[in-house]
Amino acid sequence: MAVGIPEYRLPREVLRKEIERIEGMGVEIRTGIEVGKDVSLDELRREYDAVFVGTGAHRSIPLGVPGEGKEGVVQALDLLRRVHLGGDVEVGKRVGVVGGGNTALDAARTALRLGAKEVFLLYRRTKDEMPAASWEVEEAEEEGVRILYLTLPVEVLGDGRVRAVRCLPHTLGEPDEGGRRRPEPVPSSCYELPLDTLIVAVGQVPEPIPGLPLGPDGTVDVDPDTGYTGIPGVFAGGDLVSGPASVVQAVASGRRAAEAMDRYLRGEEMNVEAPTLREVDKLKVLGRSWERERRPRVGIPTADPSERRRSPSEVVGTLSEEEVLREAERCLSCGCGVGCGLCERVCIHFAIELEGDRYKITDRCEGCGMCVQRCPLGTISLVPHRG
Repeated sequence: MAVGIPEYRLPREVLRKEIERIEGMGVEIRTGIEVGKDVSLDELRREYDAVFVGTGAHRSIPLGVPGEGKEGVVQALDLLRRVHLGGDVEVGKRVGVVGGGNTALDAARTALRLGAKEVFLLYRRTKDEMPAASWEVEEAEEEGVRILYLTLPVEVLGDGRVRAVRCLPHTLGEPDEGGRRRPEPVPSSCYELPLDTLIVAVGQVPEPIPGLPLGPDGTVDVDPDTGYTGIPGVFAGGDLVSGPASVVQAVASGRRAAEAMDRYLRGEEMNVEAPTLREVDKLKVLGRSWERERRPRVGIPTADPSERRRSPSEVVGTLSEEEVLREAERCLSCGCGVGCGLCERVCIHFAIELEGDRYKITDRCEGCGMCVQRCPLGTISLVPHRG
C-alpha cells in the first residue's frame, strides 16, 4: 500500500494514521527483515505458535520481446516503488506503458505527474476486455493518457537506450475457451512509436517462499476458508494466495485467517460450518407502498483533470455532511414495493417476479434463503414448513 498505490489514490497521511492505529492496538512492526535471509520460516515457526504469510505478488512478469533489456525500459512496480520512496525519477517527454490492468493505469497516470508530455498505453485487446477498473480508465483518459487498443509491442528499438517500440496492430478473431475473441495480428501493419521510456505492466507473481505449498500458477495453495497452508501453525493470504487483487480482498483474507488462527490456538476446529436453513413454505413477499421521489445518487466530487494530471494530491474528494445525509435519506427509501429488486437479482431459481409495484415469490422457490439475507429492510422471512 505504501509503495505500490499512488498517493493520488491513497494519501500517505491516511495510510500513516491506519498504521498508527494498528500499532496502538499492541502490534509490533519490525522493518528491514527479509525472511529467507535474515530469518527462516522454520525459525519463525519455532518462535511463534502461529505464523501468517502475506508477502504479496511483487515480482513483475517480463514483456518477452527483443530489446527489452535496453536502458529506459522499466517495470511498473519498480517505477512506482522508486517514486513513492522519494527517488529521483525521470521519464522524458514521451512514455509508453504496456498492459491493461490497474497497475498499468497507475504507471501511466504517474508518468504524467512526473512531467511526461505524452503517455501512450498499449493494450492487446479492446476496452471492454480491460481488467482495469472502468473508473480508472475514464480518469486516465480525462487526464490525457492515450490508449492504443488492439496493439501489441513486438520489439524495443534503440542503440543501448530505448528510442521507440515497434507495434503490431491486431483485430479480433474467433472466441477462445473463455468466450473472449482472440486478438489476431494484421499482416504487414507494423509501425514505430517513438518513446523516451517504456513501462512494462503485463502481470505480477509472488516471490517464491521455500517450504510453502505452491499451486500451478506460483501462488501459495491454502484452504480458501481459513488460509491454512497444511503446515502446522502456518497460514497465508492476500496476493500471495490470490494473485494480484484489491486491498479489500487482501484485508478480507487476513481477517478470515486471523479468525482461523484464533481457533487453531484454542485447539478448536478451524473450519466453521455454515448454518443450515430450515425447510420453508413457498414465500410471499409483503409489499410496501408509499409516495416517494426518485432521486439520483449524489455524485462523488473529483478534481479537474487539467489540475490533477500534474499533482500528486488525491483525485477523489469526499461528500459534505449535507450530501451524506441526503444520500442516506435516498438509500433508506428502498425495499420491497419501492423497487430495489435485490431479491429478484440474487434469486438463482428465477422464482421472484415483479407484479405491479411489488415483488412476489412464485412456486419455483426452493427456499435457499438468499433473498432473505439480501433484503435491505428485512421484508422477507423464512417460516417453518407446514407440509
